[in-house]
Amino acid sequence: MTMNKRFSLIGTGRIGWALSRLLTDLGWTIDRVDDISEYQLKAYQKHFSSCFTPKHAPSQTACLLICIRDDSFHELIRDLQKKPEWNTPHIIHTSGFHKAEILSPLRTAFQSEIHSFHPMISVIETNPDQGKKLLKKAWWALSGDNPSWMQNMASAWGLQSFLLPDDKKDFYHASAVMTANLIIGILRGAEATASLAGISTEDYEKIFLPLVDSVIDHIHQSGLHKALGGPIVRKDYNLLEREKTALKEAGLTDEYAMYDLLSRYLIQKMSKN
Repeated sequence: MTMNKRFSLIGTGRIGWALSRLLTDLGWTIDRVDDISEYQLKAYQKHFSSCFTPKHAPSQTACLLICIRDDSFHELIRDLQKKPEWNTPHIIHTSGFHKAEILSPLRTAFQSEIHSFHPMISVIETNPDQGKKLLKKAWWALSGDNPSWMQNMASAWGLQSFLLPDDKKDFYHASAVMTANLIIGILRGAEATASLAGISTEDYEKIFLPLVDSVIDHIHQSGLHKALGGPIVRKDYNLLEREKTALKEAGLTDEYAMYDLLSRYLIQKMSKN
């Protein structure tokens, strides 16, 4: 696939830095960059100073990458429509929540194809090299105007990808929230419960995280539907009721509700397997 290896970027947060490292390591150059934070913008420009496209270089940038907070999209799109210098054949955003179609005003204004490339991974590390490794490890959900172009681009960038219907993205993102965010809520509830056994926060992480790791290992080895162990698999429902009663009597209302809901959910799922 022959392409013009030049990109522009709006948003120099974790994803913007990591994606820039990935692309510049592949020989891409940066045409222009912007961010609402002057501090972050200057830090980015300093770090990638050797990666900018030489002035007066012929031809047009291949794509514009938008790596910003979900609540900033509408304002940015309004502003970009007034800035033809950002015009490019392809516009890509990396939000997991927003559909590609949110960029439709730019499709009209710039005659661009619009796309969403979302990495299914948590990028908390701000080091661009570590961020790049995470992006390479992730599966990317692609949605938008041109499936063939998206798949070719993802392949050229060395990314694992799959096509996602744009109108199904709400369900995709909800599943991501359950997988990456709500599981933290469960662990926080378990931490609060363990505190009544005299286990501190620090000791909880030391003692219980190996248990979490072992469950993840079981999922890798046997699959999600065969990784469950403990009282639900044994159908020891008396134990479950006794522990729910203990939580309720201890005043752990939220933890009781969590335990009750999820144990009933898993029992129901097990009965269908």
